[in-house]
Amino acid sequence: MTPTNVVNRIRTQTCGGCHHFSGNPNDGLAADLGGGAVWPNKAAGDAEHPKMDFTHVSERDDDLRPAIVGDGKRYAISSAVETFLVFREEFMKKALGLP
Repeated sequence: MTPTNVVNRIRTQTCGGCHHFSGNPNDGLAADLGGGAVWPNKAAGDAEHPKMDFTHVSERDDDLRPAIVGDGKRYAISSAVETFLVFREEFMKKALGLP
């Protein structure tokens, strides 16, 4: 870990870090978190997540995704939020003693 890695990790925990610095592919420092840590690049998108430059939830009709239950539609979320939600779900299950 370098001092730059530490500062970049701290930046991920701020509003600007999550919405701008940490997911900005033009910021060479953003990807350098050290220790193999990788910040999800929401600006790039992927097969399941549309590209999102600033927000983590899309309100565009062409980004709608299938609902989690039922046959409706939901607004798309960024790859970063997907990562955070999966971690939080696992943490809560462990904390509650659920499988």
